[in-house]
Amino acid sequence: MTEYVDFHLKANSSTLNFLKLSDLDKVHAIELGMKFLNMGNQQIQGWNNEQWNAKLLAERERYETRIEQIKSELKGEKKKALTLDQQHKSEIQAISHQIKEQVKARYLSDIDALQSKLERYEKKLQDSNAENRNLFKQAYEEFEVKRSENEKRWETKYDALRKDYELKLSMEKKEKEQLITTTQNSTIIGQVGEDFTLQELNKRFPRAEIEDTHKQKGRGDFIFKEDSFCMLIETKNYSKNVTKPEVDKFYRDIDINHDIHCGLFISIKSGICARDDFQLEVRSGKPIIFLHNISKNVHNLELAVTLFKLILKTDSIDLGCKEIIDKIKISIPIIKRNWNKMRQKVRKFERELLECVADQETHIRNIFDLLSLKY
Repeated sequence: MTEYVDFHLKANSSTLNFLKLSDLDKVHAIELGMKFLNMGNQQIQGWNNEQWNAKLLAERERYETRIEQIKSELKGEKKKALTLDQQHKSEIQAISHQIKEQVKARYLSDIDALQSKLERYEKKLQDSNAENRNLFKQAYEEFEVKRSENEKRWETKYDALRKDYELKLSMEKKEKEQLITTTQNSTIIGQVGEDFTLQELNKRFPRAEIEDTHKQKGRGDFIFKEDSFCMLIETKNYSKNVTKPEVDKFYRDIDINHDIHCGLFISIKSGICARDDFQLEVRSGKPIIFLHNISKNVHNLELAVTLFKLILKTDSIDLGCKEIIDKIKISIPIIKRNWNKMRQKVRKFERELLECVADQETHIRNIFDLLSLKY
């Protein structure tokens, strides 16, 4: 348990500064002050008493002599300890060497015996390894011979099977290639034509929106949109003239798509059946144009679009009358063909009827001859 004391000091600058210190610093300040005070008293006592001062000096010399003596004794003890340490190490080394020699002498005969035994075992192991290597070599050679024979046998079977399957695969490949050529040739050619048309449209009409609709049923190949202008485009890449069924399909697409204002039928490398190049028609109140050999006349695309825009912006053009005239023009060849068919059928009927009349007349003549009557 810590005890505390309390005391009073006269107030001045030193005591006030002392009171500002912490408890630990106050204790240190008191201890330091006491030491300085004792040392000062002794010094003052020495100044005032020569006998005391001489006694103190003699005592100090005696202690310094004693200290030097102790240092000398300590130095001698250190030398003695160093000598003993060196002597102890020498004794330890001698004892260690002696023990090592004793152990070596004791186990030398055992080591020689074990060494001889180890050499015998090593020779036996070498002989055994050599025998095993010979057996393994012999077995491996037999295995290689059998493996080689099996490989040759399997290679023969494999070659036979490979040739058989290669022949079948070649036949199957030819059939597939023929089928693919038959089914995809028109598709590939059509795709090339569509790519060409799309590229030219994008290059010549950068403001327009070109929608690829070739996979949508009844929407042609492209829908061309520019502001309020909307046009359906059909593209064909045939080596010969585009046939009438393709034109009829284009007509159907024009009829069912009410959001378009006009239509453009394009043939990349050929003409179009019964249509002139740049021929203008009207279908369901919508102008349509047929373009031949567009790969050599690409500028016709721009002319056709310009013509459509002029027609659609002009109210004075009667598209209905033009549509009737076009339908009549389309019907004229059909009517002519029907007239020719009727003439042929009338002529055939006339010929067959005259043959029947002649045959009937022959039978009547025979009857009259049998009756001996004059015909």
